[in-house]
Amino acid sequence: MKKFLWLGVMAMALFAGSEVFAETDGTKGAAFLKLGQGARAIGMGESFVAVGDDVNALFWNPAGIARIKERQLTFMYSDWLRMN
Repeated sequence: MKKFLWLGVMAMALFAGSEVFAETDGTKGAAFLKLGQGARAIGMGESFVAVGDDVNALFWNPAGIARIKERQLTFMYSDWLRMN
């Protein structure tokens, strides 16, 4: 049993710097969460955190809803599945 454990430890040490554990691991799941929200925010290069003064501030910076003066509604459509 100790031989198998030692073999496993050595295999992990051998593959630690190789492509088996590349930086891309864990970056494919839930990629739709990286989509921006709001035409103005995306048009500003997604640097909307400081000026978030509309309903899209809920996505970029939730503290920005304190600046909203009236009721607002937003809709978004993304053909994301065909973009890949």
